[in-house]
Amino acid sequence: MSKLTFSINLDNDMFYEDAAPEISRIFQDLSNFAKETTLTKKDLPLSKPLKDTNGNKVGYLKITK
Repeated sequence: MSKLTFSINLDNDMFYEDAAPEISRIFQDLSNFAKETTLTKKDLPLSKPLKDTNGNKVGYLKITK
């Protein structure tokens, strides 16, 4: 069974005032990534860093076998 895991660390200035817009932008980035990526079992494991608008790594997406 494959497993998708993602995590976002909200202890970042981009999330301080209102986290929702930045979380939404990261989800949109993940959606675009999913549309543009071919994913088969031979491509696993897959890892993608999640970055805020400033380019700082704030989390990760992992898909494992």
